[in-house]
Amino acid sequence: MKQLSYSDRANLIESLDSLSKEWPGTEEQLISDSGNWTRNLIPKFGFEQGLVRDIAVLSRFLQEKREISDLAIIARGALIHILGSERRKKSRLKDFGLLDAAFIGSYAVHEINTRLGLKSIYNPPKLTSSEQRLSENLFLDFINTPFLNGVCLVTEQNRAVLSKAIKVEFPNRVMDVIVCDPVLL
Repeated sequence: MKQLSYSDRANLIESLDSLSKEWPGTEEQLISDSGNWTRNLIPKFGFEQGLVRDIAVLSRFLQEKREISDLAIIARGALIHILGSERRKKSRLKDFGLLDAAFIGSYAVHEINTRLGLKSIYNPPKLTSSEQRLSENLFLDFINTPFLNGVCLVTEQNRAVLSKAIKVEFPNRVMDVIVCDPVLL
């Protein structure tokens, strides 16, 4: 598995910080909601067991060490992300919809432990061989049943390209100019 770069880690921490600022409730409410969320989860995969553990660790940290603001922000942002994953669980990813939440929770616990000077090894969630077979079958289902048919796909592609277009006005003439992103070329 490819290691996260410094830029990836910084971006992830910034995202957790943004999520943390969006939470309208109290930390007690977030901890309570997290507990309710875990009680309602019926784990089907091993990574979900790890996710439950990480939620407990993040909740305990938020309750006991909230005065360390930069670390509380990481814990709060990760819990908010995990709670928001319930909406994504009902996606076409089926039972794998919580895998991203497991990555975020695991990384947040690792980052907090590292910043506290505790010995910590980042162990991202892994799929067992049977879980991997299920995910491969899900992937093959995506190939066989695309999200959009060909006509809709072309329409969406055109809409996306035109949304990047800018209007250039010349005397007596207006043109649409499509600005190409070199990353896409």
